[in-house]
Amino acid sequence: MLGARLRVCSLLLASLVVACAAAKPGDEPASRAAAGKGTESPDVEIDGRDASPVLDPRAQIALSALLAAWDLPPDDREHLALRDLDRDDIGHARVSFDQLSGGYPVYGQQVLVNLDDQGRVIAINGRRVAMTQRSWAPPQLSVAAAIEAAGLDPSTLRGADAGAVVYLSRGGAELVYALERYDGLRRTFVFLSVADGHIVDELEGTYSGGIIGQADASRWQRTQRGWNWTS
Repeated sequence: MLGARLRVCSLLLASLVVACAAAKPGDEPASRAAAGKGTESPDVEIDGRDASPVLDPRAQIALSALLAAWDLPPDDREHLALRDLDRDDIGHARVSFDQLSGGYPVYGQQVLVNLDDQGRVIAINGRRVAMTQRSWAPPQLSVAAAIEAAGLDPSTLRGADAGAVVYLSRGGAELVYALERYDGLRRTFVFLSVADGHIVDELEGTYSGGIIGQADASRWQRTQRGWNWTS
């Protein structure tokens, strides 16, 4: 009896060895391969200038409402690009969009669409900017090169990782890098030309975060300058 059992076990082990040897290193079980078919997510380009990315349903509702309010085609991707989507604890959503000019965001001209917990639009905040210029020459300088050309101290600046934006001033529209400069409790918005780095405009700012915001800004400056501080 024992000998018969040993022979059966030997035959089973030999079959298993043969099956493993026949399988190729890259092979995948048929059940897993079948289950995986059709589940791959297609590559989506999220550049608002060149593609129509798949939006969150609430963002899509907000975008459709905004396009309709501005009498723009439902498939328009020339004027708006999704900036942010935020939900609160009661299910309301706030969806913000950048207005575009030639594919670049227009500085300070975001539009906010508010939705309730059922996905219904309850408010649209912001005004439409009528931009006649729809194309811009590519930046000639990187943001780092523009900062150097302007003679600014990079350790005092925020926003150096952002891209170019269209800045609207009394003199017209210009493609710039928008930065924030901190000196003590003084905050200045600085706009540098992407062509040669000259300062297009400077605006004095204020802290909107109160004492906590000022403390955070002071802590950030000390970190940038290598100062020792205690939190």
